[in-house]
This record gives sequence, structure tokens and C-alpha cells, in this order.
Amino acid sequence: MSRSKASLLEEMEAFGTEMMAILLEEDAVIKPRHLELPTNGEYYKMSFIKEGAVWLLQIYDTEYAEVQRIKKMQPEEMWARYKSWGGFEDCREVLLLKGAITELRAVLVSRSRPDLYKKSKRNAKKNKTKAGIEASRARKPSQRLKSQNDGTHSH
Repeated sequence: MSRSKASLLEEMEAFGTEMMAILLEEDAVIKPRHLELPTNGEYYKMSFIKEGAVWLLQIYDTEYAEVQRIKKMQPEEMWARYKSWGGFEDCREVLLLKGAITELRAVLVSRSRPDLYKKSKRNAKKNKTKAGIEASRARKPSQRLKSQNDGTHSH
């Protein structure tokens, strides 16, 4: 049975949110835009979305799974103590976690990530369905009218 675009994007959003939460919790420097999905996903070709899904699932099952495995070495209370008390930077589990977080972040921000996660590329006509291209064209004139009425011309 084939999955719908909406359900696939929803699952991808959930995985991305889960991974982003742990990265931010561990003070990794990453911009949320690296895992943002298009808000109008129904206008993109399924093959374009699937490429992003395969990439994200691979990361979820490898790098993120490794972070989770390391986090399970200690109870959550112990990880909280490590952070709040300080002085545990040389602890085996802390070193392992830092390495796994660094690796997770590196693959998520990599330039080789799929175009779905690159805003400049995902708006290209080749990745949109005909309805998506028409919808983009339909929005542009109204956006210009709105900016003219607001007095915010962009010259």
C-alpha cells in the first residue's frame, strides 16, 4: 500500500523534531531550518519527498540511534547532574555522547543533504507538480498587490 505525501511528511516532521530536540538539549549549534520541511508539501513530487525521507530515516536509524544508545547508558537524572554540576567532561559516557552528537549534527547540516531540506533548491520547478507550479504563480501577483497596499515596495 502506498503512503500519502501528507503522512510521509508528517512522519518526517516527527523524526526531525525528535532529533532536533536532543541536539538542542545537548547544546549542539544547529539552526532549526536544517530540518524544516516545506509547508506546501502536497505540491512536490513524491519522488522528491521520498528522497528526503530515505535520507532522514537513514540518519534516524544510525547516527540518532547511536545517540539514543549512549543516552540509555545512564538514567536521565545522571545526565542532568553531569550538566548541572560540571567537571564531568572527561567521563566516558559524556565523551561518547559528545562524539555522537557531533556526528549527528554533521550529517544533518551536510551540504549533501537532499534538496528537500535545501530551501533554495526545493522551490525549483523540476521538483514541483504542475499544481504546485500553478499555485506558486497564482500567489505571486497577490503578494505584490499586498506589498503595494502596505507601502512595502521591494525595489
